[in-house]
Amino acid sequence: MKMSPTLKSIFWWTLAATAYFFVYAVNLGFPEKPYFDEIYQAQSALNLMHHEAYYSTHPPLGIFLMMLSMKIFGEHAWAWRLVSLVSGFGCLFFVHRLTWRLSGSARTAFFAAFLFFFEALSFTQARVALLNAPMLCLMLISAYFFLRHAYLGEWERGSAFFLSGLFFGLALATRWVALGVAAIFLIFAKKLWYEERNKMSLVKDIFLYFIATPLLVYLGIFSILPILKVCPWSWVFGFQKQMVDYNLHLKAGHLYGSEWWTWPFMIRPIWYFFERNQAGIQGILAIGNPAIFWAIPAAIGYVIYSQFKKASYLGWVLLVGFFTQWLQWAFVSRVKFFHYYYTAIPFAVMALALALESLWKQGVWGRWIVTASLLGVAGLFFYWYPLLNGLSCSEAFYQAHLWLETWV
Repeated sequence: MKMSPTLKSIFWWTLAATAYFFVYAVNLGFPEKPYFDEIYQAQSALNLMHHEAYYSTHPPLGIFLMMLSMKIFGEHAWAWRLVSLVSGFGCLFFVHRLTWRLSGSARTAFFAAFLFFFEALSFTQARVALLNAPMLCLMLISAYFFLRHAYLGEWERGSAFFLSGLFFGLALATRWVALGVAAIFLIFAKKLWYEERNKMSLVKDIFLYFIATPLLVYLGIFSILPILKVCPWSWVFGFQKQMVDYNLHLKAGHLYGSEWWTWPFMIRPIWYFFERNQAGIQGILAIGNPAIFWAIPAAIGYVIYSQFKKASYLGWVLLVGFFTQWLQWAFVSRVKFFHYYYTAIPFAVMALALALESLWKQGVWGRWIVTASLLGVAGLFFYWYPLLNGLSCSEAFYQAHLWLETWV
């Protein structure tokens, strides 16, 4: 008896979720104390639990979610990292769904999800109590709901736009970087304008769902801070200026700071944690999977070339999504870090999936190349695995992974 499409989808996603948490949750509680910028984000969540001062340079939704996780599971390291772990799976799910809905190809969607699963930077961001994974997950959900109407025409505009605007506001209430997804919305402005007979109705919906709704959600999240009595209302409005000042005027440097243009080449990854002890070496390295990262320029080049041959909305979504999430950092003068490139990765792996799909269609030789590429991606992920999640390894193993001098 054949399974229905719904049951088949549930079956495969149950297997995917099992594999994800089996691979990604190993050693999640190590180290037991906050590391890298967890000393700000996780500590802020702990402060809020005890009704103490809120300290962060970002909006508070991600901090609230960490606090909620600890309220439920206790003040454990794995509990404050659980938000990122679950968000990482959400990112994986919506990378697959977006690719499938936009390309119309289940195989291309599988390629994209496979690449995102075995992307080393995606792995580390899904295991550290920072705000990157929750923000990216909410941003992808917002884009998904928007495209269900604007690109696919499947959903009624009001429902799609409301959900998109809601999650857009939630993403902004986690990190301002999510503002870049608005560029994807703008791609379809001309299309929607020409399709809509009642122009004022469209203008009203855009204002209601993409300005008013996100703003109300954003302020609503901030209102929780005065409710918790950790700050007055006047502080909430002053904090917006404080965040702007921090991002525009911070002068302090960092040993692992790097410029935006170096990120695709993986010149300066970040050791979030490093320790030599009796067990050997334990490290947590925020680095990309070389088989994916060093193929990204070629994949983006392929999409650009395809756009010149025959422009498509799919190509514009990938290019605009990738470049807005990456190039926005070119205009920020303060210290920047390699892991900021993470939010561009979903669009990069979608582009790479399209390139692999094109190769697959070339015949037997193309399929061999694609199969070998995917095996190489998985192989390199597990080659780096102990240094991604703090498992003990030998000095020789550690030295074998220092391919560039700048990786120390």
